[in-house]
Amino acid sequence: EIAHVAENTYEGIWETSSYKIAIRKEGKNHMGYIVESGNPNWKPGQLKIRIEPNNRKDEATFYMGDHSPRRNLKVEFLDHNYLRVGDSMLQRINPKQPSDPHIAENLRRIGSSVPFIEKLNDNTLYLRIPAFDIVYKAAIDSVIDSQRSALSSTPNLIIDLRNNTGGSDMSYDEIIPYLYT
Repeated sequence: EIAHVAENTYEGIWETSSYKIAIRKEGKNHMGYIVESGNPNWKPGQLKIRIEPNNRKDEATFYMGDHSPRRNLKVEFLDHNYLRVGDSMLQRINPKQPSDPHIAENLRRIGSSVPFIEKLNDNTLYLRIPAFDIVYKAAIDSVIDSQRSALSSTPNLIIDLRNNTGGSDMSYDEIIPYLYT
């Protein structure tokens, strides 16, 4: 169910790739507590994020996987359902807000933790590669292998490397032939 609000609010249930976080207002701050964690170092009820007003922009302290604080992080709504805190992206899961479909689609692509190819139109393919770490080589090769025909016959290829964490040169060997056709 989608709830409509007049302005962005931090309150609700948010998730990252490893955490589900409940954020509620406490005094002038917003506090985010762990609801579920894929990291055994975190238990339900522990403080994961503190958002504090600071003039016209809010700042956050985000506690990393080892509980170390990252302070003075920029907090930015990218959409009613997406919140960037420093380098971390949170997605609202409850209550869902109306969303711009273009922003949501772009954030879905950027947020993918696995490589994929999609056909954008008859002339353009989109290849998303979130990392070149050697552990992703098999997944990258599999995506390329499954789309060889489309890669060879489609004139335009967009390779999205935004937020790519780098890795091994061997991870992108299979892509190189398509860059020079």
